[in-house]
Amino acid sequence: ILAPGVNIESAGSSGRQEPSCGIAMKTGTSMSTPIVAATAALFSQYLEEGYYPSGEPVAADGFVPAAATLKAMIIHSGRPLRGEGNPLFPKSFSNPPPDNHQGFGSMNVEDVLYWRNASSFNLIIHELEVNTTSTHISFNLTVDPTKKLKITLVWTDPPASSFSSAIMVNDLDVSLEHNGTLFYPNNLNTFDRKNNVEVIAIAPNTLLYQGNCNANVTVNVDAYRLETKAQPFSLVITGSIDTDNQPIVYRDGASSSFASLSLAVLVLFVIWIV
Repeated sequence: ILAPGVNIESAGSSGRQEPSCGIAMKTGTSMSTPIVAATAALFSQYLEEGYYPSGEPVAADGFVPAAATLKAMIIHSGRPLRGEGNPLFPKSFSNPPPDNHQGFGSMNVEDVLYWRNASSFNLIIHELEVNTTSTHISFNLTVDPTKKLKITLVWTDPPASSFSSAIMVNDLDVSLEHNGTLFYPNNLNTFDRKNNVEVIAIAPNTLLYQGNCNANVTVNVDAYRLETKAQPFSLVITGSIDTDNQPIVYRDGASSSFASLSLAVLVLFVIWIV
């Protein structure tokens, strides 16, 4: 994820042992990383004080989020960049994130935090798990196909053994189904076998079908490989979603209502054009 890291006001040492209140303009990942960490703290406060799901503080709705939830919210907030502003080698980006130039985009909290009577989208957050007896979870959503729909799946993968040839221990998959079409994460045409972060971003009008004003979609999370008995995961979804009818989880064919409802962030530092 990208965050501001150029000419940031920071503590400036006086070079002496006496306390100093000096400041200095600095550049680098040491400046962008604290911004992302502070944003994660704000996301945690938003959830703990019960702003989700109503968009206003309701103490009874508050909960302590999992690390994967905070990471998912940060990555979910990423906006595409127009290009990289290196004056010697300018580069424009034609493809949406993620990629090796912009990661998952430029962090913007307005794209993930829902505020009542102010936000133009709805927010759904779920903390669930797959296990050896329930490897598939799915639910249906009704969305406005003229608006952007975004889904982010994150799980905290357990550490692999020292001499393992496989980096990832548990491999989960997220997909979106609509009218017989399956959408895969991370701009791939198949499932991702390398990352424990998966994002599906559906552009406006992609889900339009025969002029229908609503689109019925199915969100799937599957355990492709489980080396442990269970793997918790977090889902963050934004879009113009019918939240009056909360989705039902289908665990390997059996339905049940949602009853669920700690940070690792990779910060890349570049100079960019937004």
